[in-house]
Amino acid sequence: MTTFIHLSADVGDGTKFGDNVKIWHYAQVREDAILGEGCIISRGAYIGTGVTLGKNCKVQNYALVYEPA
Repeated sequence: MTTFIHLSADVGDGTKFGDNVKIWHYAQVREDAILGEGCIISRGAYIGTGVTLGKNCKVQNYALVYEPA
């Protein structure tokens, strides 16, 4: 499987991805976040620095997930 990152998404250095992760339009994933296998980060969503998401998490449009989540 592959990871998809839309061209308009902003992904910070040190971010780790499992297989089959999708990051959509205008989403922001900050430094050192960990996204488990099968995660979907929807349009405009924000994932803060150091946030960890397990397998198959879906963060809906414009949702905000801050550290220390």
